[in-house]
Amino acid sequence: MNPLVGLGENPRKAKGFFIWRLKTGLSSYEFKNMTSLKEIDLSDCSNFPSYCFSNCTNLETIFLNKNVNIRGNAFRDTTALKQVFYRGTKENWMSISMGSENGTLTENVLYFYSEEAPIEVGKYWHYVDDTITKW
Repeated sequence: MNPLVGLGENPRKAKGFFIWRLKTGLSSYEFKNMTSLKEIDLSDCSNFPSYCFSNCTNLETIFLNKNVNIRGNAFRDTTALKQVFYRGTKENWMSISMGSENGTLTENVLYFYSEEAPIEVGKYWHYVDDTITKW
């Protein structure tokens, strides 16, 4: 069984890149150097082993669960990363376990979940009709 699903059991293709949703656990090096990844929904995953998405140089968008454990180098050199939609708050993010060399997962690309319009300055998102929408 393919752990990645898009439309049916196969990833969906968009402009030459794959957009996937991961439905099972990850192993180290599993997607390392996979340059066809553009967007991946990891909201069903909580553990990210070393190098699992390292050097995915076209990966632009990630959807992350609130409770995550990110090992060292898991997202190393994901140089095209533009947005990470994290299902937790800024405070939740500060308390997660994160290994070294995941420098692309910074507040420059992080959007934190907020049901209500946020008061403080930053990047936030919420759902509008089951669609992720930036505040």
